[in-house]
Amino acid sequence: MFYLQIRREVLLRELHKIKMTFMENNRSSETLREVTFFQFSEFYQSNTFKKQPQSFYEWFIGFAEGDGSFMISSSKDLRRPNSKLRKRAFFYLVQKDPSVLYMIKKKFGFGQVQKHGSKAYRWSVTKNEHLRLLCLLAKDNVVLCHRKAQLAEWCAFFGLQQTVQTKLPPLLATGWLSGFIDAEGCFNIYSRKDKRYKHLVFRHRFILDQKNGYALFEHVRDTLVGGSVYRRKETDSVFRYATESKTVFRTKLLPYLRRFPCLTEKRIAVFRWHRDLILNSKKS
Repeated sequence: MFYLQIRREVLLRELHKIKMTFMENNRSSETLREVTFFQFSEFYQSNTFKKQPQSFYEWFIGFAEGDGSFMISSSKDLRRPNSKLRKRAFFYLVQKDPSVLYMIKKKFGFGQVQKHGSKAYRWSVTKNEHLRLLCLLAKDNVVLCHRKAQLAEWCAFFGLQQTVQTKLPPLLATGWLSGFIDAEGCFNIYSRKDKRYKHLVFRHRFILDQKNGYALFEHVRDTLVGGSVYRRKETDSVFRYATESKTVFRTKLLPYLRRFPCLTEKRIAVFRWHRDLILNSKKS
């Protein structure tokens, strides 16, 4: 009897190990499926500059989709009247704060940061060998439809094949959303008078705007489990995602931005929100 009891305990321990291994393998494969949306193998093979963490490249794609310009222009050599149109590719990012542009330049190892007008700065890439690297980085990984069309032109220019993604990325498992928030996000704190108690109430509101962004913002709403999506009035198909839910902020958005932090000045707004929500939760 004693031997059978020991044998039973051993078998139960072995079954428990098998169960835990199975669950761990499922979690690992689930994580693998989540992060394989972004494919950087071609870029890594061709990139001779210092490699950065994948989360930075994911962040950069989100940031570039919001604020970047993937351009193809055609021009003639004015010194030669009979010259043919010559295509030229170039890329640039414009920001008021130059520090994020200098950071990007340092991470990639190429491009130039210059003044752009009286109040802004621009990181520009004009050399074909560097533009080709950006094409390899972004061509299979952009999310917005108009960016996919722009990268298709770049692929034709550089003689590359493009694999168009039909699904949207897992937002909370990658750095893409953080970069897109840096480009298009807004963190508002506003006040309004409480009708019942006659005093000011401070509210937090998170906003994302994007032209033709309805499908993306539905995905954001479903991922964050809250918020609303609507077309902004008097605009040409500009959609907005907005939420004032403290539950969304505490359980989804702020934990995500601690894992994949903003790299522009918006990180200050994130810090203030985090501080305010902690203080308010202690008072309540």
